[in-house]
Amino acid sequence: MIYVTSDIHGYPLPEFQKLLAKAGFGRTDELYVIGDVIDRNGDGGVAMLRWMMTQENVHFLRGNHEQFLLSCDFLFEEITEDGIRLLNPYRMELYRNWVRNGAKPTIHNLRQLIRENREEFDDLMDYIREAPLYDILKVNGKVYLLVHAGLGNYSSDREIDEYTDDELVWTRPELIDTY
Repeated sequence: MIYVTSDIHGYPLPEFQKLLAKAGFGRTDELYVIGDVIDRNGDGGVAMLRWMMTQENVHFLRGNHEQFLLSCDFLFEEITEDGIRLLNPYRMELYRNWVRNGAKPTIHNLRQLIRENREEFDDLMDYIREAPLYDILKVNGKVYLLVHAGLGNYSSDREIDEYTDDELVWTRPELIDTY
């Protein structure tokens, strides 16, 4: 069986695992989590991502909240004079936007992870950076495109790999949009 979910936003891992068990999710099943694991609630999704990294049958696609994190990765670097010089208004606006969208629990728990295990933090950031923005599934003869948001500036003449990161994670399709 294939399961798909998105926008977990810091939902507690033990509760999520209970839901998976209730749905009958097992080792032979596949779970696709199509973005926004982090921010807003609980530990900000840090435990969920750490768990997902260890699961061979769980597939993570990046969403706009993970994009927020990657655009603010400077928050987790060592403070140096060069780093301070790079704290320009643009970076500060990225940070403010992320905080307005629920970043505080994620930032707090990532900083805690850095203190406890820098290597695991680095592995987690690599996991997020390397996560694809889309996946294509073939199920029962049908083809499904999994993407967090939509296809910005859609054209039937464009291949999926021609879309930008922003077009895949920030587009908010309308109910009348046809792809």
